[in-house]
Amino acid sequence: MHLPALNVLDLLLPLWRGSWDKHDKQKDPPSNWDWATLSNEDTWQEHRHIVSENKKYLPTSFGRAPRNPATKLNSGFKAIEFVNYFYGMGPGVFYEVLPDNIWRHFCQLVSAVRTLSQRQVTRQEIEEAHISLIQWEQDYEELYYQRLEYRIPLVRPVCHTLTHLAAQTFVWGPLACSSQWIIENAIGFLGRLVRQPSNAFANLTEVTLRHARTAALQAIIPGLVPERKHIATGGIDIGDQYAFLPARDTNPRRILAHEAAAVCEYLRMYDNSDRFLNYDIQLHRWSKARLPNGQIARSAWRETLRTRQDARISRNVKVRKGHDIFIAEVLFYMKLDNDVDNIPPECPRHCALVTRYSEPHPVLKEMSHGTLLSCLHGGEDGLMVINAKDILSVVAMIPHRPTIPGESIKQDRFYLVEKPVLAMDELAGLQDEENEGN
Repeated sequence: MHLPALNVLDLLLPLWRGSWDKHDKQKDPPSNWDWATLSNEDTWQEHRHIVSENKKYLPTSFGRAPRNPATKLNSGFKAIEFVNYFYGMGPGVFYEVLPDNIWRHFCQLVSAVRTLSQRQVTRQEIEEAHISLIQWEQDYEELYYQRLEYRIPLVRPVCHTLTHLAAQTFVWGPLACSSQWIIENAIGFLGRLVRQPSNAFANLTEVTLRHARTAALQAIIPGLVPERKHIATGGIDIGDQYAFLPARDTNPRRILAHEAAAVCEYLRMYDNSDRFLNYDIQLHRWSKARLPNGQIARSAWRETLRTRQDARISRNVKVRKGHDIFIAEVLFYMKLDNDVDNIPPECPRHCALVTRYSEPHPVLKEMSHGTLLSCLHGGEDGLMVINAKDILSVVAMIPHRPTIPGESIKQDRFYLVEKPVLAMDELAGLQDEENEGN
């Protein structure tokens, strides 16, 4: 937790700010550093404003969104804020701020850390992350240290320690399963179960042993794992640990023409007769869905009605449809067998109307080592209906207007941010709050 979340940021950000104070400033003043672009006060203030404004685009399940780094960085920034700032928004907010070679070097680190933070990681991914970290360390010395003896203080142990992360994954398994996030959660959980203050450590030992045995049995016999049955009042279980949650229309409502066309197109995938060519669609809309990972995926139907300026957006989702994985914005959820007569038997009943984002821009994706996935909003042309159980997770889509090499026109785009420590939350059994807004 401390290595990527705190130590790395404590190394790089002072360099970019020109505030590094552990070297000989007489021989090497920060004004000579071409990478210290954030030392310009106007640039730094604009950067912190962008970070603060982006807070509302991070879903509530992402935990603490990073606050203003200009005022809060040294006074109470939580580890999760550092993670969301650096490894979540970092490739987007530092693009066109840092020099191109420094930004690419940073993105290489982000790519490796994101890979090794997964709960499930393949051997090939580990090997690629290892190569990236080795290359990152070598490039760090060439870009920053530059083989100058008076810059030796710029080379901290963290630079080398990072290169061991991939090897340790082979030894201990995915680092998400053994990181300090999990350890601290386990300490707190077991500590709350102590019931004998007079003999606390013996009691803690017995409690820990009991839970270790329970976990071992559940790993051997998965059927022993209790299912999450609690659903908010008014919600319904739709199976496979998915649930629809209120708000819900009390009466069926006629939806817009282009939305009805998308629903009819979906139905015709399972019944190609003329019955659904001009079908009069009236639906009971649902506003939220709970996912198996504990996140709450909301919808534009209700989120756009909220009046709070800082209300956080949780309606963008990652979807797997067959072999295709894409990002979409949910407009609303629906239970078709309530509102459509004689629905085809093989047609999934629990669905979501979404608008699909475009594929990520290939140039930005390649430049950033796959960390800056910048998409265009699909609008009405991207409308489609999906099976609600195809939703994998809630993600953030943050607006930006990047300059793209080879293109003269800037467009309103959105870049993807996935929750960097979602695997840790799943292991800890954490769930999103169901009662924040509708």
